This record gives sequence, C-alpha cells and structure tokens, in this order.
Amino acid sequence: MIRTVKDEADQYEQRWARYLNVTHSKLLASLPAGAAPRSILDLGCGTGLLLTKLRQHYPDAQLTGVDRSGAMLDQARQRLPQATFIETDLARLHLNPRQYDLIVSSSVFHFVDVALVLSQITPALDPNGWLVVVDYSGESWFRAVGWLYDHFLEAQQALSRRQLARQLTAAGLTVEHQQQFRWRWYLLQVVTAQPASPNRHYP
Repeated sequence: MIRTVKDEADQYEQRWARYLNVTHSKLLASLPAGAAPRSILDLGCGTGLLLTKLRQHYPDAQLTGVDRSGAMLDQARQRLPQATFIETDLARLHLNPRQYDLIVSSSVFHFVDVALVLSQITPALDPNGWLVVVDYSGESWFRAVGWLYDHFLEAQQALSRRQLARQLTAAGLTVEHQQQFRWRWYLLQVVTAQPASPNRHYP
C-alpha cells in the first residue's frame, strides 16, 4: 500500500500524541507570565494543534501558521478557520518588521537552517515580543544518529543547548530562559528569548 502525504497528515497527531502533549505542555509552561500577545506566529504549525492550544491562552490574538505541507495545513484550516495559514518553506519566509508579539516553534528547528530562519524572524518580532522554541537537544542520542536524519529525512542535526543559545545571540536575541528535559530516551530543550533591543520597554 502506498502511503500519501494526506495519510501522513491524518495519522500525525495519533502517532505522536504523547510526544506532542509533552512538548506542547513544556512550551506553554514557558510562555511569559502576564503576556497578552496580539499576534502569534507558529513556525512549522502542522495540523494547527499548538495554535489551538495557544488560542485557549490568548483568545483575542491573531493567529498565523506556516508549514510546507499542504495536507497538514488543510487540517489546520478546518480546525482554525479564522486563522491565517501560509504554505511555504521556512527558508522562504517574507515577514513584515515587528509583525508578531509571539513566535513559537515546536520540534522544527532540527529540520532547518536555524541561522537562516532566525535572520528572517527576528526582525518580524516586536521589540517587546517573545520567541519560544522547543526542540531536540544535540547532546542526546539524536546527535549520534544525525547522519541518518541528514541523509534520509532531509533534516539538519539538532543543536546542543550551547549551540542554540549562540545562534539566538548571534541573531540579536537575548536568551531569557533555557531548560533541558527528558521524555523517554529523548533529550529536549525549551528556550525563551527576546530581541536585544534598546527600544524594549520595561514596565
């Protein structure tokens, strides 16, 4: 039986249910206290599951999701018809300056050129905005099998805790919080960062 992209999209949440629950919970728990973002961007939004959870936290925010899978986005649009969804590769994003108060990404950074993506999203972040990322941590077994992902899954190797912090700093962001955590045999990390801008307002 030949499996299609639609089949993969249909089975995605069921196959990864426990993993998504853990990683999404960590990301949501890392959201800045008291934040009230008006505009949220989810990088690699998939079927829109994380955006649905974010809407529960911020019901008045404008939601935007980006993913390169049209089949995934079809499900996301059914789930969140009022949100905006863009089908494109993260390396080809074209965003307006200071467009988003909150940018999130879950389990996507190991698939992309992080420096390139950060160079595109950092200017789109409001000076008082936040970037929250959860992904694999390169200190785990994931590094040992990085060659497998490089050659067979078209993925970049996961960044270590220090590597990700350096990439964020180089992109003009200040790391506010970074934590590693385990799920089964995976080592993951969650990080929150803000623009290192003299225009940032401190209440």
